[in-house]
Amino acid sequence: MNITVKGKNIDLTDDLKEYGTKKINKLTRYFSNIQSVTLTLSLERGQSISEITLLASGKIIRSEERNTDMYSSIDLSVESIENQIRRYKERLTSRSHPNDIIRGISEFQANPEEEREKPKIVKTKKFPLRPMDENEAIEQMELLGHSFFLFIHPQTGNIGLLYKRTDGDLGLILGEL
Repeated sequence: MNITVKGKNIDLTDDLKEYGTKKINKLTRYFSNIQSVTLTLSLERGQSISEITLLASGKIIRSEERNTDMYSSIDLSVESIENQIRRYKERLTSRSHPNDIIRGISEFQANPEEEREKPKIVKTKKFPLRPMDENEAIEQMELLGHSFFLFIHPQTGNIGLLYKRTDGDLGLILGEL
């Protein structure tokens, strides 16, 4: 298992690196085939932020926790990853996904009367898109804790966008080239 500890807006001490590495090594008792883990520690507006991104068996599991103390934020992040791994393993053992999980696409209707300040792009992420079916995309989205997930639909080869709707169901947008 490859462990990387990074810092943003913070001077990483050896104690902090060692503490994070020690906590991450304990994750192997839940998931033996972890390929790599990245722990990013940062300070933002007086908050200590701990982000963990774990790659295992082609799955990405991510956690981000904030606290006033960096050691506590690491503990919370590791605990969150442990819970996600437990839930994932439980789903695999008692798995029966109905084909009608994805119900459709909601229509977006903007209200022209609302005048808002134009939003700014504050963060950009790049990641490789992989072919996967809807059920695998749902699992991946839940593991990441995101409300959406991009993937390549294996039957069409086009990009699919899976997202959580406000009513609790899921929607799927399939791009056409």
